[in-house]
Amino acid sequence: MSKRDLKKYLKNLDNNELIKIILDTYSNNKGAKEYLDYLVEPNEKEQFLKAKKIIKEEYFPEKHFPPKSRLSVAKRAITDFKRFKPSTELVAELMLFLVEQCCEFADEFGVMDEPFYDSIENNYFKSLDFIYKNDLSNKFKLKAKKIVNLSPDSMFNSEIMCDTFSRFYGDIYE
Repeated sequence: MSKRDLKKYLKNLDNNELIKIILDTYSNNKGAKEYLDYLVEPNEKEQFLKAKKIIKEEYFPEKHFPPKSRLSVAKRAITDFKRFKPSTELVAELMLFLVEQCCEFADEFGVMDEPFYDSIENNYFKSLDFIYKNDLSNKFKLKAKKIVNLSPDSMFNSEIMCDTFSRFYGDIYE
């Protein structure tokens, strides 16, 4: 069904029928419940901390060792957070946090496979691109530089990280 079809269907319902559908959806769908809770009582910071915890737990779990280090789960946390239409500043912070956690994970646990490093580099680029497009460059310059310093040659090609940083901020050594 398309949004257009759904809209047409919903327009034909009375107020009580709409309320019943929304309440049923609220009761039967965790994602819808979370979203409707957010609409009624926005809690952007709480959702941010929840997403940040999911990312942290993937790479540095408090209880379950060894870490699972599933990039798909960490990226999903960011996607789910974006669903609430939060401030771009918090989205940028979360994107950089993911890259930072990946770099620290690689540093802590040693050499990973090439796709892991490629994903770090790609996510770093996407983060800086998002930051640039949302005019947040000044706010995140130091953090972006710190991440480059977390990526020594022994882990992967830190030159790519330096080049990415330079593309958005100029020379890394300035």
